[in-house]
Amino acid sequence: MAITPRTAKVTQNSSTQTINAALPDDFVAGDYVIAHVAFTSIVANLTPPAGWTQIVAPFISGIDTLAAAYGRSNPGAGPTVTTSSAVGRQTVICEAYGGVDTSTPTDGVTPTTGTNASTAPAVAQLTGTSANARLVSGIAANNSTAVFTAPSGMTLQAQTSGGGGRSGGYADEEFAAGGSTGTRTFGTNGAVAHSAYLFALRPAVDAGEPPTYRVARCNVRII
Repeated sequence: MAITPRTAKVTQNSSTQTINAALPDDFVAGDYVIAHVAFTSIVANLTPPAGWTQIVAPFISGIDTLAAAYGRSNPGAGPTVTTSSAVGRQTVICEAYGGVDTSTPTDGVTPTTGTNASTAPAVAQLTGTSANARLVSGIAANNSTAVFTAPSGMTLQAQTSGGGGRSGGYADEEFAAGGSTGTRTFGTNGAVAHSAYLFALRPAVDAGEPPTYRVARCNVRII
């Protein structure tokens, strides 16, 4: 079953400690939502959104260019993310998907991360992904004006604009073949610290697919 993306929603602020992020306008009940966090914070000071599952643990490049990712099935509202670090530029990008296996939404493959002090990092590949998995990559940059292009093969679903929050971008890709993904690298015009990650969402099993049965062999001896 194919995973279907909605229209990602960016919530950003130029001087705050808290983002009350909005869900995509075309969110459908039952969707699985990813919250990409691009924050001005150190890891220890970040408070994750209550009720959401951590997919990519917070990590930083430079002093405080933090990225993280959280997920939740059918949330009633967008996530609230807070830092106890000083007020700064903060961003959360929410993307919703239909067709995700909500019982095991991530694909059982450990996410990969990358950092670079002066450009977008090449994020290491995933291996062993399922056929038709949805690859997801997010990035944060240590400024408010970076312009991103999607990694090769991916689609840029959203990015910050207008110099509001912490620069962030979000891209995804239907990975029909499964297996090893190869590395993923955003394009960027910012010569600053960047943090980026890569993970995969698992597709739901189509209810129309016939079940698979295993026939057991039984040896009976009659005396």
